[in-house]
Amino acid sequence: MGQKQPGDQWHNVVIRFLTSRLAALLLACLTFPLLCWGCGMLLSGSLPIPQTDFLVVNRTGEELYITPVDMTPGRPVVIEQPLAFTQRDIPLQPGSSIRLKYYGEIQTLSGIVICRGNMDCRLAAESQSAYMEGSQGKIILPVQVFTIGAFSGFPAAEADLLSAVRSHRRFSFDVALYIAGILLPVALFARWLYLLLRSRSGRRKIICQNGN
Repeated sequence: MGQKQPGDQWHNVVIRFLTSRLAALLLACLTFPLLCWGCGMLLSGSLPIPQTDFLVVNRTGEELYITPVDMTPGRPVVIEQPLAFTQRDIPLQPGSSIRLKYYGEIQTLSGIVICRGNMDCRLAAESQSAYMEGSQGKIILPVQVFTIGAFSGFPAAEADLLSAVRSHRRFSFDVALYIAGILLPVALFARWLYLLLRSRSGRRKIICQNGN
């Protein structure tokens, strides 16, 4: 029988530590800031107070793809949607509407880029104000409404605007990261609790066997 190498012994020590209660508790404590970060980001994205709603209505007979933009910083910027998966080229079915948001205190809704193909895009810069009925019949503050009656009725989007839209990320995985940050410390704490209860259960069995 050959003797175990020092490397194998250290490997066994590491494996035992990683599967121990101490490691689970330590990792749960170390990753606890991720839980606070994930909860904070989800809550900040869901609070309606600092956000302004606007509505886009598609009255055409074709599916369109819309992107809200802010053109006041000197160059066009895509207005991202908090806690949303699709950030640009948001699909809008014929005869339907969609409610989007922007931070009115730091952003300006300059218009909506409307596309029905990769390069066939128009800019809707004019909107109307309308009151919306919320839950339980309550009237919400007036919101901007962009009504798309005819695609050809809007001017073509300029090249720099299209470049800004196309260069922006289409999908956001931020919500998945927030949820993962929340679940990781919770799973580690649950692992520690499971190992603790299993250890106590094993000790009770040993005591009962010795007593018999």
